[in-house]
Amino acid sequence: MIETNIQRAEREAREKMEIENRETVKTLRQAAWLKTCPPNYRDFDWSKAPNINRTEADTILSWRPEPGRGLFVYGSTGHCKTRLCWQAIKGAILSGKKVMAMDGVIFAVQSSKAMKDPDETEAWIYSMVRQDILFIDDIAKRMTATTAQALFSIVEGRMSWNRPTLMTSNVTMEELRKLMNDESLSEPTIRRLGECCDVVIL
Repeated sequence: MIETNIQRAEREAREKMEIENRETVKTLRQAAWLKTCPPNYRDFDWSKAPNINRTEADTILSWRPEPGRGLFVYGSTGHCKTRLCWQAIKGAILSGKKVMAMDGVIFAVQSSKAMKDPDETEAWIYSMVRQDILFIDDIAKRMTATTAQALFSIVEGRMSWNRPTLMTSNVTMEELRKLMNDESLSEPTIRRLGECCDVVIL
C-alpha cells in the first residue's frame, strides 16, 4: 500500500516523539544515578585497586538485578567493596530500577528510631522491603539488638518478594551471626542471606 503524504507526516511525527521520549527517559535515569550515588563512587579505576581479587571483582561488576538474587560482599577495608557495588548498581539504575542505599550506621540509627513506635516500624520496614534494590554498605558497622530485629524483618520481607539486596561487610556471615547476638534472629537471617545472595570474597 502506498503511503500518502498525510500518513507519512503522521508516521514521522510518531517516530520523532518516540525518539524524544527515549532521550527523556535516558536523561532522567542518568539524573537518578547522579542523585543516588555519592560522587566519590561513580567511577572505578583498576590501577587504584591492584590487590583485589580480579575474578571476584568481575563477579560483582557483572551482577544484574535478577529476582531475588543479591550480593553479600566480604573483605577487609581498602578492597573497593563499596565502589564495586556502586558500579554494579549503576546499570540497574540506568535500566529504570529504584535503589535505596545507606551505610550500616544510618541503617542502625533508622532502625532504632523506627522500632520505637509500632506504626512507624511497619511503615519503615515496608519502605525497605518494597524498594527494587536495597544496598546496605558495611552492614556490621553498628549491630544492636534493634538492628538485628530490623535486619531479620527486612531480609525476610525482601526474600519473600524476590527483591535483590546488596550488602558489604568487613566480617563474614558467620561473624555477623555472632554480632547479632540472638540465635532466634541470627540463624534465620544468615540462612536467608545465604539463600538469596551470592557471597563474594575480596
